[in-house]
Amino acid sequence: MEEEGKEIRSVPAEEIDNYLKNELKNAYRIGIGVFLCITSVTHPIIFNAFFSRYEQCGAALMIVSIAIAVMLFIISGLSGDEWNYLKKEPCEIDMLTLETVKKKKRLFKKTKIYCVAIGVMLCIVSVVPNILFDTKIVSIFLFLFVGVGVFLFIYSSIIDSSYDDVIAINEKNKEFYKNKEFYKNKRDFGNDESFEEKKVYEQDSAFEENKAYNQYDFATKKRGNEKKFIWLVIICCICLGMYKNFSIPTFSYKKFKSISKTVDLKNNKIKKIDAKINIGDITIKNGDELKVEYKYPIKYQPKIGIKKDTLVIREQYNKKNINLKKNKCEMTIYIPQEIKLDIVSMNLNLGDVEINNSTISKCELNLKLGDAEIERGKYDSIKIVNNVGDVDVSAEFSNINVKCDVGDIEIETRSKVTHANAQLNSGVGSIEVNDKHWK
Repeated sequence: MEEEGKEIRSVPAEEIDNYLKNELKNAYRIGIGVFLCITSVTHPIIFNAFFSRYEQCGAALMIVSIAIAVMLFIISGLSGDEWNYLKKEPCEIDMLTLETVKKKKRLFKKTKIYCVAIGVMLCIVSVVPNILFDTKIVSIFLFLFVGVGVFLFIYSSIIDSSYDDVIAINEKNKEFYKNKEFYKNKRDFGNDESFEEKKVYEQDSAFEENKAYNQYDFATKKRGNEKKFIWLVIICCICLGMYKNFSIPTFSYKKFKSISKTVDLKNNKIKKIDAKINIGDITIKNGDELKVEYKYPIKYQPKIGIKKDTLVIREQYNKKNINLKKNKCEMTIYIPQEIKLDIVSMNLNLGDVEINNSTISKCELNLKLGDAEIERGKYDSIKIVNNVGDVDVSAEFSNINVKCDVGDIEIETRSKVTHANAQLNSGVGSIEVNDKHWK
């Protein structure tokens, strides 16, 4: 119950209309912002799948998407400041405006039902593409579907809540429904009123007032719970996206049936090697004939072939649930010594890479978890990116670029190594060149 003498602010219909229009804009701003947060992880996935050489651009676009989303959240928050009095001050609206808002809420109810139903459906079917197709790029549909679904939740929730806020204005101020002077006289009671009647009236008044405020508090808590749910969905989607794109394989205790196989390529001439493997150790060494030997679980065995002048190696089964201690995954590529390779490009999530006594113009290794070792041979350019693992290079080269997030870098060479032709960076680990600390 409002204190006696406290003025109640009368809010005109035009101002209520402006408030509802602003909430509609906020519904779009916040909805789009949340959509951008959820789908931001699709950029690294797309670049990793199609433009692996520029995958840093995917991470940059992810940050840009989140920055735009934060900007929309800030604009949304600041744009509603002028209507804060509707929730903090005692206000009232005329009955015509109240009935108009109630009518709008009734008309919007059907839209909200469809938004919630479609949103739930999209969240459920978001996993279907991943079930049907076993490729990295398909995972973007999970985030797109969830993003659209959550957008529909937010859009319908904010608009519906704005109608509730307006309708609750008069529920918080009983004086609107009663003549102020009559209410004051009834509360004070004259001598002609009995003490029992006065007591009953005051109890009824307190009950009605508490009921109105409890309804308002319930609506406020409900909106707070909706916000918590939305942020929980955003955080889960971002974490899932980081796992899908950057995580290392998880491990199971299951042992798969293995196969050992030799792929004879002696009648082919190659100038390039392009390998993308999720799990396994890869070794390149000299041999009498061009061939590939591997030992892999049958389900995980790689696909090996020649496209023009390129040896292409791909893993056919891309699930991250193999235990390397129980399942041996290894591959050896034999290259005749007379063959000079133009490009060797290897992308490996879990496993080591070893290159022995080869002549390669451009060698590019990208490892998530594992060691990289290059022994002997001649190289025009070496580029190694390793998230977790050591890098050892004992060969001759013209240029070298090595970046380790966690791991040591050790270079042993007769080639001249200066800051002009060598870029060596380790986030956590030591860097040594010819047994000397690199500065």
